[in-house]
Amino acid sequence: RPPHSRSKACARPVAFRPSVDTRADKAGYSVPSAFRIAHAIVSLGMLVVERKWTVMEEDSRLPYFLLGLGIGVAAGVLFALCFPPYHRPIFLPLAVALLLCGLHGISPMQGAMVGLVCGMFYFGGTLFWLTNLFGAGAISLCLMLALFIALFSALTVWLRDKFPTIPLWVIA
Repeated sequence: RPPHSRSKACARPVAFRPSVDTRADKAGYSVPSAFRIAHAIVSLGMLVVERKWTVMEEDSRLPYFLLGLGIGVAAGVLFALCFPPYHRPIFLPLAVALLLCGLHGISPMQGAMVGLVCGMFYFGGTLFWLTNLFGAGAISLCLMLALFIALFSALTVWLRDKFPTIPLWVIA
């Protein structure tokens, strides 16, 4: 029989081929949905933090600094979850966004302290196994590594204050 004479009911169904890559990563999340979830979390987090900042007084940097320290702790924990032994890289965009949000409205010295807290939680959570090798010396190693994140945070705040018209994501 020629192909045009077949009825539609007898036609072989065509396999569904999605236009986006839906392979699952090691954690079991599908790739597009993981990015959508991370984007939604970051957007929601920025809205919540932005609303809290508008309620506070603008002349005092202390509430910003205290909020920044808490956000730095959360960012450090999320950074630690992204790398071995936890293997949850989906949290990386949220951790970076939280660290940058924690640097809002503070001085460069306070930014360095927020970065130091973030770095201590990050490297303390990922390099805990060094205590088996060096004992208490591992704390000083984590502190030295956390100084790099403190330097990044201080420079980011300083550049943000020096060039206020440039967006923060470009400065970072």
